[in-house]
Amino acid sequence: MISLPDIITQKIAFLDNQIKATEFMRDTAQTPTESHSDQTRQNAEQLIYGLKDEVKRQKQLLDKLGQFSLVTYSLRTTSGLKDYLIVPDGVGGQTIDSLYLLAESTPLAKSIIGHKIGYTFSLNQINYEIVFIHKKT
Repeated sequence: MISLPDIITQKIAFLDNQIKATEFMRDTAQTPTESHSDQTRQNAEQLIYGLKDEVKRQKQLLDKLGQFSLVTYSLRTTSGLKDYLIVPDGVGGQTIDSLYLLAESTPLAKSIIGHKIGYTFSLNQINYEIVFIHKKT
């Protein structure tokens, strides 16, 4: 089974490495007195702030996982069967081991959350049917 805490922890580690690399690039770039037109330091500093904000957001997601109930839905369409794991916003958009991580605020997730096996609906001119639901305990 997919471990969302592991996925988020790996993402945080990746972001931390990106921050270190960007800090090195910033620290080795020319200073304003050495080059009036080089904005490498300024651009790197902006990137560092953005990366640190993303690390903070991922850590908040990690904390939120303890309160989140994981539910897998199997949906049938004309193109076949696909499995979706409803996840908190910020984790979705990936496919892992043929399981698509679907953020809870997406239109598809909103269409299936709370419904039972056999429920059919149409979204973006595609017909769906819920054929299996598994709640992780």
